[in-house]
Amino acid sequence: MALKSAIIHSDIILHLIDEESKVHEKAVKLIENLRELLIPSIVFLDVIEKAKKIKLRSEILKIKLKDILHNPRLIFIPIQPEALSEALDKTLALSSLTEYIVLYYARKYVKPIATFDVKLQTKARRLGLIVIC
Repeated sequence: MALKSAIIHSDIILHLIDEESKVHEKAVKLIENLRELLIPSIVFLDVIEKAKKIKLRSEILKIKLKDILHNPRLIFIPIQPEALSEALDKTLALSSLTEYIVLYYARKYVKPIATFDVKLQTKARRLGLIVIC
């Protein structure tokens, strides 16, 4: 049974792109089982930054990100000033900003968060959010 939708964290996309990842297949199945992929714009920037650090090939990264951007199930969430302002009150690090934004929109839209990040899972559960992984 497919879940209706979830806010997607950058680690899911990284594992989806990185076919060498130990959880690549799990990421593929998770994405396949969602009818809507709610992805805040900052997640794409975080994916690009993290992909450089793990040395994913740029050509593959571009192709895979464009596939996601053209996926009819994608609901692209532009970052609203109030979301960024709230996140900036907490941190300036891109990965941490991404986490705050993901949590912000999960609360705002009352949607589960899709992430493999254990710390983010803990934060989400403390806020009463559903986590799928």
